[in-house]
Amino acid sequence: MLTNKKLLIWFLFLLLFASVENPQAQVTILYSSNINGALSGCGCPSSPYSGLDRIVGHFMSIHDNDPELIYVDSGDFFGTYPDQLRDKIVTDAYQRIPYSIFLPGDQEFFYGPVMIEEMVDNFKGHILRGNLHIDKLLPHVILEVGSKKIAFVGWHGYDCMNELKLNYQFDTEFQMLKKEVMDLHKTTDLLVLVSHSGFEENSKLATLGLKVDIIIGGHTQEKIDTSVNGIRIFQSGVDAEYVGKIDVSFASNAVKIQNEFVKMDSSITMDLKTHEQYLQFRQTRGNK
Repeated sequence: MLTNKKLLIWFLFLLLFASVENPQAQVTILYSSNINGALSGCGCPSSPYSGLDRIVGHFMSIHDNDPELIYVDSGDFFGTYPDQLRDKIVTDAYQRIPYSIFLPGDQEFFYGPVMIEEMVDNFKGHILRGNLHIDKLLPHVILEVGSKKIAFVGWHGYDCMNELKLNYQFDTEFQMLKKEVMDLHKTTDLLVLVSHSGFEENSKLATLGLKVDIIIGGHTQEKIDTSVNGIRIFQSGVDAEYVGKIDVSFASNAVKIQNEFVKMDSSITMDLKTHEQYLQFRQTRGNK
C-alpha cells in the first residue's frame, strides 16, 4: 500500500517526466515593414528616434543574445521614390541585418530586376517571390527552430504591383496560394503568410479559408494587431518608428501567439555605420 509520501513522490516524478517529454517550445519572430528609406530620426516630437540606424542596432544587439530568432521584412524598405544613393545605404544596412525572410515590395522594383538579383546574391536571408514568377526567388521557405518547422509563403497584392508594369508573370489566382498553403500545412507546425498587399486584402485572404496562423503585412502605412477569422494579422507601422515582436508558444497541441510593438527610442543604441552613412547622405543632399 502506497503511503501519502510515496504518492506525492510518484506524482512529482510523473510531473517532471511530462515536462521533459513535452517541453513548451517557443519561437520568436521579429518583423518590420514600410521602412520607406527612413535612414534616421526625423527629429519631430512624435518619433524623434525612429530610423533604420536604430532598427539595425536593435536587431543586431538582440541577435547577439539569441541567434535563433527569425527576422522578417514584408517590403518597401526602399524609399517612396527612387534615390540610388539613399537606397544603397538601405541595401548596405540590410546586408548586415541577420534577416531570415524578405518579401520585396513594389518600391524594391523601382530599379527593375537588376536590384532584385543583387539582393539574392548579397542578402543573408531567403527572398520570397510571392506570386511573381522570378526564377531566383523562392516560392516558400521552411525554417527549423528546435523541434518546430515554420513555413513562410509570400503574396503580393495586385493593385500595388500592377502599377509598375513589371515584365514578370503575375498570378492573381487565390486557389494557387491556397493549394500551396494546404500542402505546407501538412508538414509544418506554424504557417506564416508574408503579404505585401495591405490590410484590406489581408483581411479578405483570412476569410477565404486560408490555413495560415499569422499574416505579416506591408504596403499600407499602418500599425496593425488584430485577428480575422482566427488568423492573426500584424503590421509594424511606417518609417522605422516601430518593429514588431511575435512570441509563439507550442504546448499540448495548442499554439499561443502574442505580439508587441517595440518603439525606437533613446534606449536603443543606433548602428554607427548606418548613422555615419546617413550623415554623409545629408551632407551630399545639402542637409535636407
